[in-house]
Amino acid sequence: ARIAPSVVVAHGGEAAKYCSIALPRTLPLVYLKIGTAHRALQRRANRSLHGFYTRRANVIAAVSTDVADEAHEIYDVPRDRLAVVPNARDPRDFPGHIQRNSGSPRLIFVGHLDPGKRPDWYIDAVTTLIGEGLDLEAVMVGDGPLQAQLQRTADELGAPVELRGRMQPAEIRAELEQAAVLAMPCVV
Repeated sequence: ARIAPSVVVAHGGEAAKYCSIALPRTLPLVYLKIGTAHRALQRRANRSLHGFYTRRANVIAAVSTDVADEAHEIYDVPRDRLAVVPNARDPRDFPGHIQRNSGSPRLIFVGHLDPGKRPDWYIDAVTTLIGEGLDLEAVMVGDGPLQAQLQRTADELGAPVELRGRMQPAEIRAELEQAAVLAMPCVV
């Protein structure tokens, strides 16, 4: 059976890139922009491509004002085509209390282990805190292309970071309940 969508939603830059090329201009495209551009976009060709598919979208649903501002200021997307929709997480799933055993405070990073999320900054921060004499636990939840490199970096720096890999939402909630600090080094 052939479908005939009335709108297409592209989740993230890769999907937006392919949709902007493949879809007819008559079919509306919503680009769910989940972060700001990272270092790779400093190259002119990458910046031009990113600008093309960002401007192609009829609406950009940005996860933060920083993301919306970047689309407007760098890629000239009119404000009336931008909507800020916070990161789609129900705060009721993450109560504001800590349910952990006594002991060292736990820091946690949850996210895809790719350059845009800056997981290396988390390891650097943990290394600095440990170097300043703080006693803490450090956990990273997620997987991605940098996972092996991050483990090597943590080992080389002597950073006590436990990489847990991909987890199910209920497992992530349990990890967050044990944490004193959620670190989000990415730029969104």
